Amino acid sequence: LNKNELNLQVGDTANLTATAVFDSGSTENATVKTDWNSGTTEVATVYAGVVTAKKEGKAVITATYLGETVIVNVTVTKKVKSLTTDKQALDLRLSGTAQVAITAYFDDGTSADVTNKADYTVASSSIATVTNGLVKGQNPGSTTITVSYMNQSLVLDVKVEVVRRLDAEKSNVSLLLKGTTELELNATYPDGSIDDVA
Repeated sequence: LNKNELNLQVGDTANLTATAVFDSGSTENATVKTDWNSGTTEVATVYAGVVTAKKEGKAVITATYLGETVIVNVTVTKKVKSLTTDKQALDLRLSGTAQVAITAYFDDGTSADVTNKADYTVASSSIATVTNGLVKGQNPGSTTITVSYMNQSLVLDVKVEVVRRLDAEKSNVSLLLKGTTELELNATYPDGSIDDVA
């Protein structure tokens, strides 16, 4: 079969294709000729390789052709209506981290924390990385993180080591010939912290 596992939402459909491989090495598309069965029809049904998700739960689809049998494990979840995050944007320092929480809202009015189940795609992984919602600043710059779960997604703006303001300790300096002085150059970051970056 083209798949041995399916993750669907209630109401979704998916197409399974059965290919018969003969001893001679030849192959044949046997999808229509295959005998398809669902072990739990209230969760998922199957007809000619088309699986329809009915309600939340698990089902095993069995495909049999000329004495050969293959199974497909089907997991059906509730339909996701929207995703939200507890942070709209992140300002990080180099090597600094921030945890975001992702909540999924379902068609039946319930919600769940899907932070560890969501997929995260960083536009520029050289600037920030993310694992299970934990974002880490890698290099100065700006990027976006796309969070996806089931059929929904959202975008999070990330800035790393972006300086809001730069202030010199002194606006002018008077020196004797060959004299020296130390200068402070303070960078103010979005989180309010200040560093001497001279």
